[in-house]
Amino acid sequence: MSALFLRTLLVVVITLLPALASAQGLRVLARVNDDAITDFDLQQRVLFAIRTTGLQDSPDLRQRMSAQMLRQMIDERLQIQDAKRLGLKATDNEMQQRFSDIKHPDAVTNLLHEAMEAKSLRHSGGGVVRAPDVVDQIERLEGLLQRGSISQEEFDAQKSKLLGG
Repeated sequence: MSALFLRTLLVVVITLLPALASAQGLRVLARVNDDAITDFDLQQRVLFAIRTTGLQDSPDLRQRMSAQMLRQMIDERLQIQDAKRLGLKATDNEMQQRFSDIKHPDAVTNLLHEAMEAKSLRHSGGGVVRAPDVVDQIERLEGLLQRGSISQEEFDAQKSKLLGG
C-alpha cells in the first residue's frame, strides 16, 4: 500500500515540477550542452542592457531585445565551454591587457563599482546610484543599434534626450 502511495506521489511531483519552476521564473529557454539559460537569466540581461543605455523600458523593447540577448548568451556559454574543454585560462596579464583595450576603462570600472554599490544599497534599502555618463550611454546605445536590438529612430530619440535636445 505504501509503495503505491509513493509511486503516486512521485508521479504528481514530476508532473507539477515544470509548472512550479515556470511559476518561479525558472523556465529553461535554451540548453547549451549541460548549461541552462532560464527566462530569469534572460530577463536580467535585458533589464541590465535597458538600464545601462538609458532607453525607455517597455514590453515591446524587452521583446525585441530578448532574441538578440538570448543569442548573445548562448554564444557566451559556448565560448566558455570551449575554453574549459580546451583547458584555456586567462592569465592576470591577459586580463589586464583586455581591460586596457576597452575604450574607457575608467568608466567601466566606475560602472562596476556603481553596480556593486547599487546591489548593496538595494539590500540595505537606501540610496540612489549616479547614472553612467552620457558618452558611455551613447556607446551602449550604438552597440544595441548595430546588433539590431533597437531601431535608428529609437537610437536618435534617446541620443537626443541624453544630449539635452
